[in-house]
Amino acid sequence: MRACLRAAAVLALLATPAGVGAQAPPPPIPTCAVLADDAWTPQEKFVWTRICDGDVADLNPGVPTGHIDPWARGLPASRILRAVFIETILTRAPYRGAITRHGVRVSGARFTEHIDLQNAVLANELWFEGCVFEKGADLSWLQTTEPIAFNTSKLDGPLSLYAAQIASDLHVSGSHIGRVEMSGVRVGRTLDLSRSHVTDQLGLSGIDVGANLLMSDGEYAKVSLLGAHVAHTLNLEKSRITGKLQMDSLHVDVYLHLQNAMLGEVNLLGARVQNQLSFEGATVTGEVDMFDGQVGTDLWMRNATFLDKVNLRYTQIGGQLDLSGAKFHRDVDLSGARVGGAFQLHAAAWSPNVSLTARFARLAVIPRLSDTWPPKLHIVGLTYDGIQSVEGIESVGDCFDRWLGRQERYARQPYEHLATILQGQGEIETATAVRYAERERDRDEQRRHASWPIFSWLTLLKYLIGYGYYPYYSIWWIVGFVIVGALVLRISGEGRRNAMPIGLTYSFDMLLPIVRLRDQHYAIDLMGWARYYFYGHKLMGWVLASFLVAGLSGLTK
Repeated sequence: MRACLRAAAVLALLATPAGVGAQAPPPPIPTCAVLADDAWTPQEKFVWTRICDGDVADLNPGVPTGHIDPWARGLPASRILRAVFIETILTRAPYRGAITRHGVRVSGARFTEHIDLQNAVLANELWFEGCVFEKGADLSWLQTTEPIAFNTSKLDGPLSLYAAQIASDLHVSGSHIGRVEMSGVRVGRTLDLSRSHVTDQLGLSGIDVGANLLMSDGEYAKVSLLGAHVAHTLNLEKSRITGKLQMDSLHVDVYLHLQNAMLGEVNLLGARVQNQLSFEGATVTGEVDMFDGQVGTDLWMRNATFLDKVNLRYTQIGGQLDLSGAKFHRDVDLSGARVGGAFQLHAAAWSPNVSLTARFARLAVIPRLSDTWPPKLHIVGLTYDGIQSVEGIESVGDCFDRWLGRQERYARQPYEHLATILQGQGEIETATAVRYAERERDRDEQRRHASWPIFSWLTLLKYLIGYGYYPYYSIWWIVGFVIVGALVLRISGEGRRNAMPIGLTYSFDMLLPIVRLRDQHYAIDLMGWARYYFYGHKLMGWVLASFLVAGLSGLTK
């Protein structure tokens, strides 16, 4: 019966037209030990009565049908609560002591004055839902062991909690705010900013969150998380950040989620993520700079779109670096990076003239050479332990030349390292083909730069012994010279004159200085032009023998 009387009194109070002082409603029926101050407005007395009873002070009459969205429409004057009223019940006796364990919970209120709770020490929960703060609120240096919330509210002015110490949760979800300053805040459990819209700076530099920082499905102009620490997960999934997302020196103990987000410039210089960092499905319009960052396990960029450069120089990744299905419109730099797992590139898309730089990077496993590598590669000094999905000799042989040919400038190291890896996998023939291709590229470079002495030397190596990798080339030269020598003996008549109708053994004996088939061959004195031919014949034998020995000993490789 008592509750029914109280409800009737509340409805009569809210139904009274504003400005009719002579017909002011009777005060609410006292239900707690501390009565409302006579100087308070009717709505403030109503709010105090509800708070003192341990209920939500809901200024939306006829809930839910009478609920007014503070984002869509302004709240009437009958919803106005003064700043001094909030400060009084939270910080002054006897009101502070009369608040129940349910704390201060206000819904649908309008604040036309700046709320100032700087340096306040709160012993109770403070919860605003669906309220309007026309001049913002300042809770800087506030201390409390209880949760604080500004949910589904509208703050036309700034919301400041600079260096506040909140041992429990801080919720600012689903709200529309001009500017947020939370630098140096300590939150014992969860900081929830999800689904909020911040039109100016969201300052979170140096914050320390004991559990999760939730910022999913939000819209923010620019965000600063410089030097912030999050003990578990930082979630920006499906959020939109139009300006810079500054996370330099950020430390996240478990996960950093940026999946399906719309981001501008992203700075992660020196950031540390102990477990996984994911850009999966995100769109980034500005540069991603993660110079000297660390990711404990995997860095996922799968199916993401990057319209500007991606800088991962000297980044350390304990697990996989996955770029599968991603779209890159500008260059990607992995110089000096360390990746402990597989580097994935399956179905990645690259704009024309885009390059991947991986100078002196160290990758555990690189993608298949036939995968979607970018048009240009800068991989001098790149080392790796293996090639993903170990390919057969034929498949590698079909594509390694195209892969290495993506280098704009010739360098020997990428060829040598690939050959070493292939040889270690038992693909000896393909490894030899890679080394031969390296010498071919070197020869082409010498010709292009008009280095004719070196070009000539490499040409001799190529055709005489296959740069030392195919020394059997010299056999064909030996066979050729032996046949030519026999023909010279036949045509000149010196063969018949010296009882050598065929002359093959003589030609062979005269060609190779390390072979001596018959002593009588060395007593024959040829006449005429055949004599002079065999001078050159013997000289070519010495040349062939020298190149063959050099090739077999590895001096020409």
